[in-house]
Amino acid sequence: MLAGCCSSAQILGHDCRAEQVHVRSPDDNELSFQVWNTNPVNGLVGVFNVQGSSWSRKKRRFFTHDPFPPVLETLVTPTHVHSFAQPGSAPQHFAMWSDQTQALVLSAHQEDGMTVRLAAGGSDVITVAPIFGVGTAVQVACIGLVNMLNAGGSVLSVKLQEGQGNRKGIFCEVLVKGAGSLVLYASAPPVDAHGNGAGLRHSYSDQQKKLTVQVPVTSDLQTMVQIRF
Repeated sequence: MLAGCCSSAQILGHDCRAEQVHVRSPDDNELSFQVWNTNPVNGLVGVFNVQGSSWSRKKRRFFTHDPFPPVLETLVTPTHVHSFAQPGSAPQHFAMWSDQTQALVLSAHQEDGMTVRLAAGGSDVITVAPIFGVGTAVQVACIGLVNMLNAGGSVLSVKLQEGQGNRKGIFCEVLVKGAGSLVLYASAPPVDAHGNGAGLRHSYSDQQKKLTVQVPVTSDLQTMVQIRF
Protein backbone atom coordinates (compact mmCIF):
# COMPACT_ATOMS: atom_id res chain seq x y z
CA MET A 1 0.00 0.00 0.00
CA LEU A 2 1.07 3.60 -0.46
CA ALA A 3 1.92 6.07 2.25
CA GLY A 4 2.72 9.49 0.80
CA CYS A 5 5.85 9.17 -1.33
CA CYS A 6 6.88 5.79 0.05
CA SER A 7 5.61 2.37 -0.98
CA SER A 8 5.27 0.08 2.03
CA ALA A 9 7.02 -3.29 1.90
CA GLN A 10 5.25 -6.54 2.82
CA ILE A 11 6.98 -7.59 6.03
CA LEU A 12 9.15 -6.24 8.82
CA GLY A 13 12.71 -5.52 7.74
CA HIS A 14 15.31 -8.23 8.42
CA ASP A 15 19.03 -7.87 8.95
CA CYS A 16 20.89 -9.16 5.89
CA ARG A 17 23.70 -10.39 8.12
CA ALA A 18 21.76 -11.99 10.94
CA GLU A 19 24.78 -14.05 11.90
CA GLN A 20 26.76 -10.83 12.48
CA VAL A 21 24.12 -8.84 14.33
CA HIS A 22 25.93 -9.31 17.66
CA VAL A 23 29.42 -8.59 16.34
CA ARG A 24 28.73 -5.73 13.91
CA SER A 25 30.13 -2.53 15.33
CA PRO A 26 29.57 1.08 14.26
CA ASP A 27 33.22 1.80 15.01
CA ASP A 28 34.94 -0.94 12.98
CA ASN A 29 35.14 1.30 9.87
CA GLU A 30 34.23 -1.72 7.73
CA LEU A 31 30.64 -2.94 7.95
CA SER A 32 27.52 -1.22 6.68
CA PHE A 33 24.09 -1.98 8.11
CA GLN A 34 21.85 -3.79 5.61
CA VAL A 35 18.14 -4.67 5.87
CA TRP A 36 16.13 -6.72 3.38
CA ASN A 37 12.40 -6.88 2.69
CA THR A 38 9.96 -8.11 0.05
CA ASN A 39 7.32 -6.58 -2.22
CA PRO A 40 4.56 -8.41 -4.15
CA VAL A 41 6.91 -9.03 -7.11
CA ASN A 42 10.42 -7.96 -6.17
CA GLY A 43 12.60 -7.35 -3.13
CA LEU A 44 14.70 -4.55 -1.68
CA VAL A 45 17.81 -4.00 0.39
CA GLY A 46 18.36 -0.88 2.48
CA VAL A 47 22.04 -0.04 3.01
CA PHE A 48 23.24 2.40 5.71
CA ASN A 49 26.62 3.78 6.75
CA VAL A 50 26.23 4.08 10.53
CA GLN A 51 29.94 4.35 11.32
CA GLY A 52 31.09 7.08 13.70
CA SER A 53 28.34 7.03 16.32
CA SER A 54 27.29 4.34 18.78
CA TRP A 55 25.24 3.71 21.90
CA SER A 56 27.04 3.95 25.21
CA ARG A 57 25.59 1.71 27.91
CA LYS A 58 27.54 3.65 30.50
CA LYS A 59 26.40 7.10 29.32
CA ARG A 60 22.94 5.82 28.29
CA ARG A 61 23.01 7.83 25.08
CA PHE A 62 24.48 7.92 21.59
CA PHE A 63 27.85 9.61 21.27
CA THR A 64 30.16 10.45 18.38
CA HIS A 65 33.46 8.63 18.63
CA ASP A 66 34.67 9.45 15.09
CA PRO A 67 33.57 12.73 13.48
CA PHE A 68 35.09 11.70 10.14
CA PRO A 69 34.28 8.02 9.50
CA PRO A 70 35.37 6.63 6.12
CA VAL A 71 33.32 6.07 2.98
CA LEU A 72 32.13 2.46 2.92
CA GLU A 73 31.88 0.25 -0.15
CA THR A 74 29.83 -2.95 -0.19
CA LEU A 75 28.44 -5.41 -2.72
CA VAL A 76 24.67 -6.00 -2.66
CA THR A 77 23.53 -9.21 -4.39
CA PRO A 78 20.09 -10.78 -4.96
CA THR A 79 20.87 -13.27 -2.18
CA HIS A 80 20.69 -10.41 0.34
CA VAL A 81 16.92 -10.77 -0.15
CA HIS A 82 16.68 -14.09 1.64
CA SER A 83 13.55 -15.22 -0.21
CA PHE A 84 15.68 -15.15 -3.41
CA ALA A 85 18.46 -17.15 -1.74
CA GLN A 86 16.56 -20.34 -0.91
CA PRO A 87 17.91 -23.57 -2.46
CA GLY A 88 16.29 -24.20 -5.83
CA SER A 89 14.55 -20.82 -5.77
CA ALA A 90 13.68 -19.24 -9.10
CA PRO A 91 14.39 -17.01 -10.92
CA GLN A 92 18.18 -16.80 -11.10
CA HIS A 93 18.43 -13.59 -13.16
CA PHE A 94 17.72 -10.14 -11.75
CA ALA A 95 17.81 -6.43 -12.50
CA MET A 96 18.97 -4.14 -9.69
CA TRP A 97 18.22 -0.43 -9.24
CA SER A 98 19.86 2.12 -6.95
CA ASP A 99 17.53 4.78 -5.56
CA GLN A 100 20.54 7.01 -4.84
CA THR A 101 22.41 6.86 -8.15
CA GLN A 102 19.51 5.81 -10.43
CA ALA A 103 21.79 3.10 -11.85
CA LEU A 104 20.39 -0.07 -13.43
CA VAL A 105 22.54 -3.22 -13.51
CA LEU A 106 21.91 -6.88 -14.32
CA SER A 107 22.76 -9.89 -12.18
CA ALA A 108 23.10 -13.02 -14.30
CA HIS A 109 23.87 -15.09 -11.20
CA GLN A 110 22.84 -14.73 -7.58
CA GLU A 111 26.45 -13.91 -6.66
CA ASP A 112 26.59 -10.92 -9.06
CA GLY A 113 25.38 -7.62 -7.74
CA MET A 114 25.65 -3.85 -7.39
CA THR A 115 28.50 -2.02 -5.66
CA VAL A 116 27.24 0.64 -3.23
CA ARG A 117 29.43 3.47 -1.91
CA LEU A 118 28.15 5.49 1.04
CA ALA A 119 29.59 8.46 2.88
CA ALA A 120 29.10 8.75 6.64
CA GLY A 121 25.39 8.91 7.43
CA GLY A 122 24.53 7.95 3.85
CA SER A 123 21.95 5.40 2.77
CA ASP A 124 20.57 3.76 -0.35
CA VAL A 125 17.66 1.50 -1.30
CA ILE A 126 18.44 -1.23 -3.84
CA THR A 127 15.48 -2.76 -5.68
CA VAL A 128 16.03 -6.39 -6.74
CA ALA A 129 13.64 -7.37 -9.54
CA PRO A 130 13.39 -10.84 -11.13
CA ILE A 131 13.77 -10.96 -14.90
CA PHE A 132 10.84 -12.55 -16.75
CA GLY A 133 11.23 -14.25 -20.12
CA VAL A 134 14.84 -15.40 -19.71
CA GLY A 135 15.85 -17.37 -22.83
CA THR A 136 13.05 -15.87 -24.96
CA ALA A 137 12.93 -13.01 -27.49
CA VAL A 138 12.12 -10.36 -24.85
CA GLN A 139 13.22 -10.19 -21.22
CA VAL A 140 11.65 -7.76 -18.77
CA ALA A 141 12.16 -6.83 -15.11
CA CYS A 142 9.91 -4.27 -13.45
CA ILE A 143 11.67 -1.91 -11.03
CA GLY A 144 8.64 0.24 -10.19
CA LEU A 145 7.78 3.90 -9.70
CA VAL A 146 11.22 5.43 -9.16
CA ASN A 147 9.84 8.75 -7.93
CA MET A 148 8.84 6.86 -4.76
CA LEU A 149 11.00 5.43 -1.99
CA ASN A 150 10.88 1.62 -2.34
CA ALA A 151 10.02 1.80 -6.02
CA GLY A 152 9.19 -1.91 -6.20
CA GLY A 153 6.35 -1.63 -3.69
CA SER A 154 4.24 0.02 -6.40
CA VAL A 155 4.32 -3.11 -8.59
CA LEU A 156 1.45 -5.44 -7.70
CA SER A 157 1.83 -7.99 -10.53
CA VAL A 158 3.77 -8.65 -13.74
CA LYS A 159 2.82 -10.90 -16.66
CA LEU A 160 4.80 -11.47 -19.86
CA GLN A 161 3.14 -13.40 -22.69
CA GLU A 162 2.80 -13.67 -26.46
CA GLY A 163 -0.21 -12.11 -28.13
CA GLN A 164 -3.10 -14.32 -29.19
CA GLY A 165 -5.15 -14.15 -32.40
CA ASN A 166 -4.95 -10.68 -33.94
CA ARG A 167 -2.79 -9.38 -31.08
CA LYS A 168 0.68 -9.70 -32.57
CA GLY A 169 3.83 -9.30 -30.51
CA ILE A 170 4.88 -9.92 -26.93
CA PHE A 171 2.94 -8.16 -24.19
CA CYS A 172 4.04 -7.18 -20.70
CA GLU A 173 1.23 -6.33 -18.30
CA VAL A 174 2.14 -4.53 -15.08
CA LEU A 175 -0.43 -3.65 -12.41
CA VAL A 176 0.85 -0.47 -10.78
CA LYS A 177 -0.37 1.36 -7.68
CA GLY A 178 0.56 5.01 -7.79
CA ALA A 179 1.63 7.50 -10.44
CA GLY A 180 4.90 8.75 -11.88
CA SER A 181 7.86 7.26 -13.73
CA LEU A 182 7.64 3.49 -14.08
CA VAL A 183 11.07 2.01 -14.86
CA LEU A 184 11.65 -1.43 -16.33
CA TYR A 185 14.61 -3.32 -17.68
CA ALA A 186 13.66 -4.38 -21.22
CA SER A 187 15.97 -6.26 -23.58
CA ALA A 188 14.25 -4.69 -26.61
CA PRO A 189 12.50 -1.36 -27.30
CA PRO A 190 8.70 -1.37 -27.09
CA VAL A 191 6.26 -0.75 -29.93
CA ASP A 192 3.80 1.13 -27.72
CA ALA A 193 2.50 1.41 -24.15
CA HIS A 194 -1.04 1.82 -22.81
CA GLY A 195 -2.57 2.34 -19.40
CA ASN A 196 -6.19 1.41 -18.76
CA GLY A 197 -6.70 1.57 -22.54
CA ALA A 198 -5.10 5.01 -23.12
CA GLY A 199 -1.71 5.63 -24.72
CA LEU A 200 1.16 6.41 -22.35
CA ARG A 201 4.29 8.49 -22.96
CA HIS A 202 7.43 6.38 -22.78
CA SER A 203 11.14 6.49 -23.58
CA TYR A 204 13.81 3.83 -24.06
CA SER A 205 17.56 3.92 -23.46
CA ASP A 206 19.21 1.35 -25.70
CA GLN A 207 22.49 1.70 -23.80
CA GLN A 208 21.00 0.87 -20.40
CA LYS A 209 18.09 -1.18 -21.76
CA LYS A 210 15.96 1.04 -19.55
CA LEU A 211 12.30 1.63 -20.38
CA THR A 212 10.50 4.51 -18.65
CA VAL A 213 6.70 4.78 -18.84
CA GLN A 214 4.79 7.78 -17.47
CA VAL A 215 1.86 6.53 -15.39
CA PRO A 216 -0.90 9.12 -14.79
CA VAL A 217 -2.91 9.67 -11.63
CA THR A 218 -6.18 7.68 -11.51
CA SER A 219 -9.09 7.80 -9.09
CA ASP A 220 -8.18 4.51 -7.42
CA LEU A 221 -4.40 4.94 -7.97
CA GLN A 222 -4.24 1.65 -9.88
CA THR A 223 -3.25 1.36 -13.53
CA MET A 224 -2.89 -1.73 -15.69
CA VAL A 225 0.09 -0.82 -17.86
CA GLN A 226 0.32 -2.86 -21.07
CA ILE A 227 3.56 -2.70 -23.06
CA ARG A 228 3.80 -4.25 -26.52
CA PHE A 229 7.14 -5.44 -27.93
